[in-house]
Amino acid sequence: MEGVTGWAIGDRVEAGLEPRSDTDDRHATALYKKLAESVIPCYYHDRDRFIETMRHTIALNGGFFNTHRMVGQHLHDAYHIAGEHSRWELSRISDSGQT
Repeated sequence: MEGVTGWAIGDRVEAGLEPRSDTDDRHATALYKKLAESVIPCYYHDRDRFIETMRHTIALNGGFFNTHRMVGQHLHDAYHIAGEHSRWELSRISDSGQT
């Protein structure tokens, strides 16, 4: 929700598309435009609205973007991949008759 739970940057349509050679430039332009036209004016001229937007943003996203979840996800992903690799390596060794 634009201006309530944060500010959207860029077009939603391109989110699933392959990056183009000018993707970084377009994203930078969209970011600076959003900052100049929405975020910075809100911060300096409507501080109460800015603070309320930040509170909504943290309330909405705080449960997902935190170190506890990120470390848990990293450990799960790392050990899952390591476990898959170990099973593959063991089956390859047993298939070749090596011990």
